[in-house]
Amino acid sequence: MHFYFDKLLTIHVQITLAFLLFSVHSYSQNYPDINFKELDKSGIYLKKALEFETKDPDSIIYFANKALEFNLEDTESVIHNKVNVYSNYLIGNAWINKQNYQEAKNTLNKISSDVEGFEDLELKYVYFKDLGVIDYYQENYNNAIINFSKALSIPVSENKKVSVKNNISVVYSRLEQWEYAIQMNKEVVDFYNTTTEDINYSDKIGAYVNLALNLVKENPEQALTEINRAYELAEESNNKDFLIRVGSSKSEILKENKKFEEAIVLTKNMLSLSEELNYKRSYLTQLANLVQIYYESNDYKNAEIYLNKLIEDCEPSYLPFFEKFINEFGIEIYRNTGQYKKALDFADKHIIYKDSLLIKNEDKAYAEFAKKYETEKKIQENELLKKDNQIKELSLSKEKNRRYLLSALAGLILVISIVLYYRYRNKKKVSEILEVKNSTISKQNLELEEANQTKQKFFSIIAHDLINPFNAILGYTSVLEQDYETFNEREKKEFIGIINKYANQNYELTKNLLDWARSQQNKLNLEKKQIDVKKVVNHVAKGYEVLTAKKSITTNITIADDLQIYADENALKTVITNIYNNAIKFSHKGSVINITSFENQESVSIAIKDFGIGMSQEQVDNLFNISKTSSTKGTDNEKGTGFGMLICKELLEMHNAKVTVNSQKNKGTEVVLVFPKQN
Repeated sequence: MHFYFDKLLTIHVQITLAFLLFSVHSYSQNYPDINFKELDKSGIYLKKALEFETKDPDSIIYFANKALEFNLEDTESVIHNKVNVYSNYLIGNAWINKQNYQEAKNTLNKISSDVEGFEDLELKYVYFKDLGVIDYYQENYNNAIINFSKALSIPVSENKKVSVKNNISVVYSRLEQWEYAIQMNKEVVDFYNTTTEDINYSDKIGAYVNLALNLVKENPEQALTEINRAYELAEESNNKDFLIRVGSSKSEILKENKKFEEAIVLTKNMLSLSEELNYKRSYLTQLANLVQIYYESNDYKNAEIYLNKLIEDCEPSYLPFFEKFINEFGIEIYRNTGQYKKALDFADKHIIYKDSLLIKNEDKAYAEFAKKYETEKKIQENELLKKDNQIKELSLSKEKNRRYLLSALAGLILVISIVLYYRYRNKKKVSEILEVKNSTISKQNLELEEANQTKQKFFSIIAHDLINPFNAILGYTSVLEQDYETFNEREKKEFIGIINKYANQNYELTKNLLDWARSQQNKLNLEKKQIDVKKVVNHVAKGYEVLTAKKSITTNITIADDLQIYADENALKTVITNIYNNAIKFSHKGSVINITSFENQESVSIAIKDFGIGMSQEQVDNLFNISKTSSTKGTDNEKGTGFGMLICKELLEMHNAKVTVNSQKNKGTEVVLVFPKQN
């Protein structure tokens, strides 16, 4: 049975392709051989950039840009041209490793004319390979082949040329030009079989797996031979990750060769290995493969067992990858075993799934159910017509029974009407239930999307804003440690100042992140009491006297002496500190900040107003949206975290307080805090 093959092969092939594509991506680690000594100070930064290899592309970008900054001092020499080419190449290569392919292409295009006449063949080789991989991931497959062919034309080692051929075969596979793909595959495999050079396992395994997958539809027996070679190499490598990926492909090819028992044994081994390594996605994929193998071998009982196991172990985060598979096989397994109610349950789930994804193509299983339903309906209608004709014939032949027959017919119509009425009412009820459930699901999806955006923003700040300053600190301290004597006192002091700046920036960001995270988890213990507002404001303002003096800013505090707020003192200080700090940051030198208060019978308000650069309405609208908030530099290039106002909002909500922001571009901003009075 093959009707599900094309749909379901993609589930485990996603793992296999991830394995194969290292042959497209691994060359990003092959940097050109650079003579650092001739590149003066720029060479120091280029050498530092290369030390990070592919493990930290952000650091590569940082130090390569520093090399370009020093390179601006000498724009005429040959060395200047080399620094420009090497630095931009490393930056573009780092963007590839960050999977930002458009930025990578823009960077590499800056040096396209310089590379053409460059004497460094290794640089030219990896440059065109990088362009090829960018085109591949941007699905410009024809351009990818052109750039890989240019890399292939450069006189480098045969081993490197074979690597390019492997890349080209992957591109031809994407274009479904199987003849060319297989031809390239065979050239790569022939080289690996005859060469005396040391070839790493990943390249050899990738070549055999690639060839096997390209052969599987046209020549499944030959595909099995090639995948067996790959599997032997994976076992020889003692790399369990390789073994799982190759094993998944081998299992599929065994199934295509109708060797179900071997496929089952191998897949169960891969299942155990995935569980041992805690590879959740691979573990679920092996369960799905077992369902498919048992189903295609007509062993519906075991297919049902592993389907239930897949449903039980599939966590919500993995459900999108397997939901369609589960629904389709649930329908088919239970239909073939005569369990129509369960099959119908899966059919209902599949309708909801398809509606949520706006899938327009009708499912084959549903088409069969619909056809079966329409057939039964027509049979019933024909039976009714037949009975009606019989009644008419009897009424003509037996006039005496006419009234009786008419009564019977009326009774039958009444019963049918009642049945139809109840069916209509039940359908309406089901429709209403589905509408409520759909509404609930839509609401949950929105909440989940918001939660995902919050989590992504939180981790992007940790991964970027928190880590990047450490890269700078580590870079400058490393440079000072290794080349301390080469710098004058002014440069040393500049480096130390930068290190201090990034350390303070990280301290502020870490503190804000912790406050925000605790507020999200409701772990902040608030000790609310009556607080002297003027005392708290004066305390906060005093802590910023150095900053306001530096920018010649005057702070006017107009708050009643007896004004009190029922709140947590530390939380109130945090809120006022963040807002006052923003007012200072975005105020011009010599400006004024006014802090005032007012109260009525229901609330107490505190207003902090500056006359600085202000904000647009769009910035104000996004101020408390974690997915859109960002840090903006102050009038003196002060850097913030982008998290301060979010923390303020969370703390204020814990007090049932509100915050309003009024701002105009180039005119200033007023933030008003409104606290309810204690009952």
